[in-house]
Amino acid sequence: MKTFFPNFQEVFGNQKSVTIKFESLAPAKIEISSGVSKVSAPARLGFLNPFNEDYQTVDLTCKFEANIEFALLENFVLAGTVKDLNLTVTDMKVYFLTETSLAKLQSQVKALSDPLTKIINA
Repeated sequence: MKTFFPNFQEVFGNQKSVTIKFESLAPAKIEISSGVSKVSAPARLGFLNPFNEDYQTVDLTCKFEANIEFALLENFVLAGTVKDLNLTVTDMKVYFLTETSLAKLQSQVKALSDPLTKIINA
């Protein structure tokens, strides 16, 4: 969090972890093809208050795009692995005083692609 919001620790102290809520804002658009398929959807990333997770500290509206390799498993279970995740921030609401701008955050959030891919694929 400190990478994106330098004064986060001043407001919330030194936290070992922060809970992130990731949700789609609309049904995903899926283009299925042999090999790699494409998924896109508007999404929200909510960073929850470390002292009370009933409240958010940051709410990001994003455009989520990813390539997915689907596999048909036993008993016709459909599974997939996310590849090439792209997250573009389109709006930001921060519930504490910060100097971080949307433009600055847009350039920094690209660093979340790899960690989010690992979390989704876990």
